[in-house]
Amino acid sequence: MVSGNVTSVSQNSSGSTDTVTVPAGALPIGTTVSVYPVTDDTALTEQIPVSQSYVISFAVTWATSSGTSPSAATPITMTIVDPSIKVGDAVYMLTSAGPVAVGAATVNGTVTITFSKDPTFLVTHKVVAQEALALTSLSGTVGNALRLTSRGGSGNGALTYALASMGTAGCIITAGSLKATRAGTCTVTVKKAGDATYLAASSAATSVTFKAKVKVVPVKFRATKINGVIWVAQTSMVSINGNGFYAKPTIKSNDAGTSAVVIHDHGNQLVVRVKVRPGSATGWHVFIITLANGESTRVRYLVK
Repeated sequence: MVSGNVTSVSQNSSGSTDTVTVPAGALPIGTTVSVYPVTDDTALTEQIPVSQSYVISFAVTWATSSGTSPSAATPITMTIVDPSIKVGDAVYMLTSAGPVAVGAATVNGTVTITFSKDPTFLVTHKVVAQEALALTSLSGTVGNALRLTSRGGSGNGALTYALASMGTAGCIITAGSLKATRAGTCTVTVKKAGDATYLAASSAATSVTFKAKVKVVPVKFRATKINGVIWVAQTSMVSINGNGFYAKPTIKSNDAGTSAVVIHDHGNQLVVRVKVRPGSATGWHVFIITLANGESTRVRYLVK
């Protein structure tokens, strides 16, 4: 009830408080002033300007003993205290024409406003544009899931990916990965939801290229023929024909007195330097040719 200077304090369940001070003579004696937090903010958030996010709202009402709600003769003051209020947060009074700006917070945690009619007040926080978003996963292989990645964005809003066009690759997105049914391209956008500080953001539709999966046919590793003559007590140069000779394989003879080193590797031919120790046996011997992965093949050679 108003009788001279009256201060009314209301507390929200979240810990926010407001204090309303009614100057003497501002309202008729016997006027009842009520302050309460708005618990369902659905309708309010729909009225917030695009660049703002909802913080908190309070409604102030008063009524005389006859049930009327006159304008205050002198301005009434309300101070809202809430830890989520930040410097620069705007205060709006809701009217039949929509929200009207009536003040702003000058310190963190509190804002003070004055008014002459019983309104609903809405505190909002200014939100800004996010850092530009860009898709970074730009190429893949048909048959393999491409994990979608991006850079940029701001805040803690949820990050999602959307297919802008299936394109010639016939793409689909499943659980954050992109798959293609054939070689070609498709386009994807990355989106980041807004939060209390940042507006929602979306990248431009970005092209992703998928290549056909290449079937690798292994080359058969074998040695077929030695060209050249190997002599006892001499160093000889010979060639070994075959397939799959890559990365200079090693060669070892069954004769302990013979050493062999690959000089050139042409894939289907090895050029080998062979040194036979004096006293080694003439006749047929065997070279064992071994790849780096341990695979080996054999070829016979004649020592004279």
